[in-house]
Amino acid sequence: MKNDTTAYSAWTTLQNIFLDNQESRTIDLQNKFTNTRLDQFPNMSAYCQAMKLVFDQLTSLGSATTEKQLVMQILTGLNDQYENIALIDQYENIALILQQTVPLPDFYNTRS
Repeated sequence: MKNDTTAYSAWTTLQNIFLDNQESRTIDLQNKFTNTRLDQFPNMSAYCQAMKLVFDQLTSLGSATTEKQLVMQILTGLNDQYENIALIDQYENIALILQQTVPLPDFYNTRS
């Protein structure tokens, strides 16, 4: 800081330093949000927890991502690459039912 710097100028400089990577962080999290799948996790609980964490981080960055998009992305991530064939059928059936529910359930009901 220079001797003749105002508080506003110092604050603006600090704000720019800390928020400089906001756009790149948002892009990185959006990519993670859309490419996360159940087969990357040991169980459904870990998958949902990871998706909620990314969603919360996006929200804190000012992203317009909605809870409805979170639920739809969770259902999309129930792909057929999961190792347990019996669970694939179960998840596909549940995903189909949830997608047709009006209104779409919230995150906590979807997770359950």
